[in-house]
Amino acid sequence: MAAVPDQPIDENPFHALEIKRSTGTKEKLVEGVCGGCGSNWEGRCGGMMMGGAMPPALGLAQLPEPDSAGAKLLTRFCTQCHNLPSPKQHSASGWSVTLARMNMRMQWMTRSQSAMNVAAPSEDELNTITGYLVKHASAESQ
Repeated sequence: MAAVPDQPIDENPFHALEIKRSTGTKEKLVEGVCGGCGSNWEGRCGGMMMGGAMPPALGLAQLPEPDSAGAKLLTRFCTQCHNLPSPKQHSASGWSVTLARMNMRMQWMTRSQSAMNVAAPSEDELNTITGYLVKHASAESQ
């Protein structure tokens, strides 16, 4: 698995933008908690975190080995914020980078008690998800 980007443990992994209000005070607005989707706190971000690149909707039965622990954990954690992704959406190396980014976001949202009520996987659960996605990933581009 790819290393998680070097970032302080309690720092928000989403982009922040400093703005000046008419009062002259500075405030930070978080772009990414819901991706600037108009404060939709209904548990879905509409893909805005990823620039609109939402995974196509799949059902558990459409996944390879749908009864495996990896498929079940993928469904449990990934669908908290977006559609269930196909393992073929990325190559093995692409999944490593994607999972590191998504896990960092879930861990932060769990610690910060985000209004989205996101649960983060344990290290063992993340390893199971990673193994599942890498096993069923698309072939690396030549």
